[in-house]
Amino acid sequence: MDYNINLLHIGLLDTKAKYVLPPQVNWHHISPSECAEIPELIKNRELPSFEVVLLEEEISEIYEMESAIEPYSLILCHNKDSNLSFEFVNLIGRKMGVVIDDAMANEFFRRLPQRFFGGQYGAKLHTFDADISRRFVNEIYFDGNRSVCMEGDFGNNWSSLVTWRYNVPLDKGEPLELWLEYTKDEAVDIRLVVRSIVSGSLDEVAFTWIFEDELKNPDETMLLEDSGMKTVLAFSLQVRGKGRINVGNLHFRYSHLGFGVLKTGGDKRQDASKEEIISYFDPMDRKPPLCVYFSGYRTAEGFEGYYMMKALGAPFLLLGDPRLEGGAFYMGSKEYEEQIKDIIRSTLDKLGFTNQQLVLSGISMGSTGALYYSPDFLPYQVIVGKPLANLGSIAYNEKYHRPGGFPTSLDVLKGIAGGIGPAQIKEGNDIFWDKFDSADFSNTRFAISYMREDDYDLTGYEDLVNHLSSKEITIYGKGMTGRHNDNTAGVVEWFRSRYVRVFKDSFNRDIT
Repeated sequence: MDYNINLLHIGLLDTKAKYVLPPQVNWHHISPSECAEIPELIKNRELPSFEVVLLEEEISEIYEMESAIEPYSLILCHNKDSNLSFEFVNLIGRKMGVVIDDAMANEFFRRLPQRFFGGQYGAKLHTFDADISRRFVNEIYFDGNRSVCMEGDFGNNWSSLVTWRYNVPLDKGEPLELWLEYTKDEAVDIRLVVRSIVSGSLDEVAFTWIFEDELKNPDETMLLEDSGMKTVLAFSLQVRGKGRINVGNLHFRYSHLGFGVLKTGGDKRQDASKEEIISYFDPMDRKPPLCVYFSGYRTAEGFEGYYMMKALGAPFLLLGDPRLEGGAFYMGSKEYEEQIKDIIRSTLDKLGFTNQQLVLSGISMGSTGALYYSPDFLPYQVIVGKPLANLGSIAYNEKYHRPGGFPTSLDVLKGIAGGIGPAQIKEGNDIFWDKFDSADFSNTRFAISYMREDDYDLTGYEDLVNHLSSKEITIYGKGMTGRHNDNTAGVVEWFRSRYVRVFKDSFNRDIT
C-alpha cells in the first residue's frame, strides 16, 4: 500500500522541526496570507491535493480556502486550554476534522500516513476457502456460499475447528483489520487465532494474535499491527463448548487506525449475524440535493463511484454491500435494512434536507438498492442503470439462460426467500414488488437506462414501467443494445448525464 501523503501546514512560522514525522509525509508550508490562492493552485494542479491540512491556532484566512479542504483531513493541533470561536469550531465540524492536544501530537503523527492515506483495499476469505476439522463435529452443511454450519461437542479445551487454506501477505508498516461473519449458540465459545509467519520460511512464527473479546463486541476492531518484517498471515478459528456455530466470510482490510473503514471517513454497521453495510459521506458544498449511490457488485471491498460522484460537486453518500462474493443486493434481515434506512435518514438530517432534495441512484446491483429503498424515502428522483428488480428470476436464469454466469444469484435468493425452488423464485420477485407497489411515487421521477437483451433480469425495465404505469409518474427511459455487461461504459456516461440534467433543471446547479 502506498502510504505517501501530502500535508499542508498553515501558520506564520514553519514548525516542521518540532514534529517527528514519518518519511512518507510530504510537508508543505504556507502563511495565512496565501490561503486565498490555494483552491486555484490545486485546481490548476500547481499544488497537489492534501490528505492532511494542519493548523496550530485559529486562523481567520482559512475560510478563504474552505472549498479546497477535503472532508476528514483538517487537524487542529493546539493547547487544550486555548479558546476557539464558534465559527471556527463550526468549520471543524463541517469538515469532520479532528482536534488533538499538543502533548499528543508526535504520538498521533507517528502513524499519520496509515491514518490518512488515500487508498482503500479490502478482500475476504470465503467459506469455500476453509478446511473444517471433523473431529468434534456431529453435523456439517454449507448454506450455499453464505456460511458453513457446524454442530457438535467441542470439549472444554480450545480446539481448531476452521482453518483457512490461504494466507494473506502483510508488509512492514501495514496495519490490517479483520471482520468475521458468524452466529453461534451461547454455549459455544470461539476465538480467532492469527499467526504471522516470516516470509520465505516454512514455519517461523513472528507473532501470534488471539481475538476473543473483540469477536463478541462489534464495536471493537480486530487489528493486526505489523511485526517489523514482511510476513504472511495464517488464520484459524478455535472453539470450545457444545452447540451450533455458523461461520461466514472472514474479511481483511487495510486499516486507517480508527479514522475510517476502508477509506478515511468510511463507516460501517452490522446486524446480529455480523452482516455489514459500509458507507462514506462527503458533504461537499452542503447544498441540495443529497446524491445516494449504491455500489454495484464488486469482489474487492471498497467504495465504488467516488470520483464520479465527487465530480458532480453536490453532497453524496456512498453505500456498499460487502457480503457474499461481491454483494447481496442490499436486502437482508429487518435489522440490516433498517440500518441502511437509518444511514440515509441521518445523513439527510445532518444536511437539513427533505426527501424532495434526495436522489437515489445505482447501476446493476446498485439499481436494486436504489429502487428497493425508494418507497421508504419517496425521493425527488431515482436514477438507475441496468435495473435488476426480479431477484427470483435472476436466480432462475442461472440455470436456463446464463449457466455459470452469476451463481451468487442463488445465494442471494436463498438469503431473502429461504430456498431456490419455484416457490422461492416467486417470493424473491414478490418481496421487491410488494414493497415497490406500496409507495405513492407521485412526486418521484424515474430515469432508467436498460439493456435490451439483458441476460440477468430479462423483463426488469418492462416490469418497472408496467408497475408504474397506473400512476401519474414521469419516467425517462434509455435502451441500449446488448446483454447485461456489454456496454457498461455507455450506461455510466448516460448515468452521469442524467445527474447533470437533474442538477441543472431542478436544483439550479451547473456542472460540466
